[in-house]
Amino acid sequence: MSQLSNMTSTGAWTVQFERLFVVPQLYQDFSNYAKKARMTEMLDFLEDYNSCEKISNETKLDATVRSIVEKYIKVNSEKELNFDAHTRDAITEVLKLGKNVTLALLRPVYKIVYRELKEDVFARYIRSTDFQTLCDKLGESFMPEIAINETIAGTLMYQPSDFRSTTITDRDIQFVLKITQDSSDWECIKHSSSNKYRVYLSKTNYAIGGASKLKLFKVVMFLDCSAEEALHTTLDMELDAKRDPQTVSFKDIDYIKNNSDPYSVAVIRRVLKLGPVLDPRYATLLSTVVKDTEKECYILVGVSSTEFDSDIDPKSKLVRSDLIIGASFNRISEKRCRLVFANYVDFKIPFDSNTLFTKVMEKRGKDLYKGTVAAVAMKREKDGFKLDMNGRANTLSDFKEKYLPNSDSIKTWSV
Repeated sequence: MSQLSNMTSTGAWTVQFERLFVVPQLYQDFSNYAKKARMTEMLDFLEDYNSCEKISNETKLDATVRSIVEKYIKVNSEKELNFDAHTRDAITEVLKLGKNVTLALLRPVYKIVYRELKEDVFARYIRSTDFQTLCDKLGESFMPEIAINETIAGTLMYQPSDFRSTTITDRDIQFVLKITQDSSDWECIKHSSSNKYRVYLSKTNYAIGGASKLKLFKVVMFLDCSAEEALHTTLDMELDAKRDPQTVSFKDIDYIKNNSDPYSVAVIRRVLKLGPVLDPRYATLLSTVVKDTEKECYILVGVSSTEFDSDIDPKSKLVRSDLIIGASFNRISEKRCRLVFANYVDFKIPFDSNTLFTKVMEKRGKDLYKGTVAAVAMKREKDGFKLDMNGRANTLSDFKEKYLPNSDSIKTWSV
């Protein structure tokens, strides 16, 4: 068994991208990986950008920033970076003014490059054989240098009483943040040839409600739209059946805006069909949306609650499921985002076959990606991507109104 496997079997290690710049062995190995992936221009840009932070002379800084623009920003430049035309044009216009420029000119590009490296290239690297070999070579002492041991399996298990709540809690948001983050606890079971999506199962088993030995499911998608567009497409209930082919129905039950609770909560009944053999599953979900400005992403949180199930006909064949869903919408650039959808669920499926389960999850991940792409296209055709102020979208708008009534920004939330 590899050294990395030994360590992940005792806890979930989350490798920190920020450690890349302070641990030489990690940086060198990642540089070699980036060369093979033909993505060295992004890493080179970060190096040049970081070197500018040490320049105090205004004239020298101006000249250095302009040379970086010539090298990375201009169209057909030596190491031209791929980002949106709006940002590129804005930089060009500032340079035309002929005034001394500062590092602030490059900040928008830095944020785009940093996210692309972290969310895409580095995420693939820590699951590669290159990284595995590095961990095996450097031994047990290396992982604590570059990662945090989350150990969430024993500390964030949900008991039956947790599903009698009538609100979303900080604990729910923390859990969703953890399961939507990258860590070495995830095993990729399927990826598209074009790298547009990847499907994962957790290596660690979890417990939810009265069930144990459950796997977390996650699908990572790279979409050609903004994070906001992906978010509001997901919040549009009319498109949910298109986005998720397992959805049979989606119904508004209640809407809660309690002054004693920091989160506005939508209560929604979701019915899923898992196949021709099994009876339909349902969950009454509490859901809300927050924005974590530290990680620069929106977070959709959904947790099932039995407190809103009084209208369910006991004679129906619907089977109740304990369910936690989470989605993070991460901005890569103005027209590109990374959507991470994760499930923690007790579907009460009466079979125990790892092979069959894996196949089912592979197909579900693929269907979710294809459905999301189709839903984004339909959202644009339907209303040109206007903010939907009905249904679950109110959890976001009311959150803004409650905390920042005079601002277009959204309340900061962080662990």
